Amino acid sequence: ETNKDDVEKECDKFKKPTLTARIPAKKSTLHKYLQQKKLDNELNSAEQSANSESIVETTNEVEEVETKQIETNKPKLITLPYTEPDWKGLAIAKYQLEELKSGVIERTIDLRKKSYFSFGRADVCDICMAHPTVSRFHAILQYRDVEDGENGKGFYLYDLKSTHGTFLNKYRIKPNVYARVKVGHMIKIGCSTRFFILQGPAEDEEEESPLSLTDLKAQRLAEMEERKRKEEEERLLEEQERERQERLLEERGISWGMGEDADEETDLSENPYAQITNEELYIDDPKKALRNWFDREGEELTFDIEKAEKGMFVAKVVLPIDDGDGREIIIEMTGRSKKESQLQCSLEACRVIDKMGLLRPAKREAKKQQKRNWEENDYYDSDEDSFLDRTGDLDKKREKRMRKAGKIQDTVETYDSLMGKHKIVLEKLETAERKLNHLLEDMEVANVEQSEEDMDELDAYMKTLKQKKPQKMDIKVAKDSVNKLQEEEAHLRKLINITKPANIPELI
Repeated sequence: ETNKDDVEKECDKFKKPTLTARIPAKKSTLHKYLQQKKLDNELNSAEQSANSESIVETTNEVEEVETKQIETNKPKLITLPYTEPDWKGLAIAKYQLEELKSGVIERTIDLRKKSYFSFGRADVCDICMAHPTVSRFHAILQYRDVEDGENGKGFYLYDLKSTHGTFLNKYRIKPNVYARVKVGHMIKIGCSTRFFILQGPAEDEEEESPLSLTDLKAQRLAEMEERKRKEEEERLLEEQERERQERLLEERGISWGMGEDADEETDLSENPYAQITNEELYIDDPKKALRNWFDREGEELTFDIEKAEKGMFVAKVVLPIDDGDGREIIIEMTGRSKKESQLQCSLEACRVIDKMGLLRPAKREAKKQQKRNWEENDYYDSDEDSFLDRTGDLDKKREKRMRKAGKIQDTVETYDSLMGKHKIVLEKLETAERKLNHLLEDMEVANVEQSEEDMDELDAYMKTLKQKKPQKMDIKVAKDSVNKLQEEEAHLRKLINITKPANIPELI
């Protein structure tokens, strides 16, 4: 008992503290497994929900892309570039269009369903074709229901500016122009081998020509020949005009720059207001105006008419005036008939005279003064010198001026007078040939002597001066004289053979 009491006393001295909270027990392995499985399930459910949201988003994006692609791939609506005119309408009569290929009717198209039918390669065309030369929208076959003067009811073909054209009866029609299509006419689109023939009532057929096939061929050939003739005439006129311009340039010669820079004194006797052309004075009757002008100048109007190629006529008239260089003015024009050529020549002559200010009586005093000046200067111009002229042109000009002034009278030649002139020309020709041969011999001898002797250039030059070696200009003048005399002799011989009596042989 004493021990128990001692123990109790000791226990009272050493009390253990007590805890009010419950000390958790250790978790078992099964509990841990269940907790981990629960967490895994929660994680899997969260991932599945996220994946489902992303799938929904991607499917929505794919659907949007597919709809956009479908919208872009959807073909655009192509419209026909054609507007019907006000006179459109539906055909009441039975019109059909037969499509032929290799002589066989492929199909027949009823033309009463619509007022117009389109040809082309596009799918929206009424008559779709696959030939590569056919445009997408090629042509239109339009029916006209309202008559308008020359344009009656019926079908008209309209080309939509196609590349290879639209053909009606093998003739290409103009683009954007309505061409009448009669029953029986044939239509060809581009270079396609298919043909379309319009079938319909007999009232719409083209009237048959009373001419036979041979007559139609002859008429066609005549039209082609007429067209070729007109083209040839135009080409001939152009060539003649070009040759005339070249001939005028050659006759004008070289001015050596004197004509452009020379300052001439102003002629106060001319009326400056008369330089204006007045075609209304002579355009109605140019021949009468030209004849009146010739009468006023004291000259006689004569036309020199010659027949040219291809049925053309050439009219030539010499005006009694000179140009600035003292040469006579010759007007030459062509026409299909003599009368037309004369009218054209008269009109051109009036224009030339009017431009020079001589058509109206404003320069008559100057004309008379010019005639007096020619006579005072012995019918030479002030700048003409016969001493320096080696061609003889100045003498010819002087002779023409004297003939115009009436100083030289034209004489009628006879056979005897022509024979006398021919004899004189033969003598002159013989003398000129002898002179030319003498000059050529002297030139040859001088060249031989100069080549044989061995001397310096100065001695050779001095020797040629002493020997009077013929110059090249002298030889050229002698050759020109011989050529002119030969031409004159040939001309006289031709005239003699024309005027000779029948019992006298011809000159050869």
